[in-house]
Amino acid sequence: MRTFLLCTVILLIYGCTHTPELTNIEAAPRAIPPVSVDLAAYQAPQTIGPFTLQGDMAASGNPSRLFRYTSSNAGQTLSIVIYPLPGGWEQMDADQQIAGHYGQVRQDAVKQLIKRGATRVDIENEKTYVDPDSQALTAESSIIATSSAGTTVTQTLMLRRSGPIFIRLGLIDSEKVNNIALARSTLNTFVNTVAAPSADTTDSLTDNAR
Repeated sequence: MRTFLLCTVILLIYGCTHTPELTNIEAAPRAIPPVSVDLAAYQAPQTIGPFTLQGDMAASGNPSRLFRYTSSNAGQTLSIVIYPLPGGWEQMDADQQIAGHYGQVRQDAVKQLIKRGATRVDIENEKTYVDPDSQALTAESSIIATSSAGTTVTQTLMLRRSGPIFIRLGLIDSEKVNNIALARSTLNTFVNTVAAPSADTTDSLTDNAR
């Protein structure tokens, strides 16, 4: 028993003091690059219901495009982000894609609300559904953020895969309100009117998701 304990202590000390060197940087694992998509080929509609396109921007490090809309309804803002599927995910079915990604999307949204001053965050109306028109699986939820001053903001969050890309919608309202129906119709309009890449790529990926 003593010998076993002594050897264990020696191994623990050695492990804490010895840091192996990575002599071959090529041996380090690399992330599979995302699906190749020309995001510049997507042109968002200028208006969607009460929303008017304010502008868009492309991220440099992580391929994505953000479309930001203002609203004729006071206190509402809309943002829609498109980005390619992670590498290898094009072989998954829609359930796996949405389930595997939505948790991170929701977590990121909650973090942003906390950064903006929320001291309490509640998630309501969370579900996945199949859109009756496009038959696309979509995840949605209402995130209620309350500040220490008692002000409330509602973010309606939606995630859908369309062809080779994910589409993430965030509708923020300065009041506690259920905007699920508005967010659904907005997302459908965006998907139906946004310009897409070649039909061959989109069709092959869409068929795989069914």
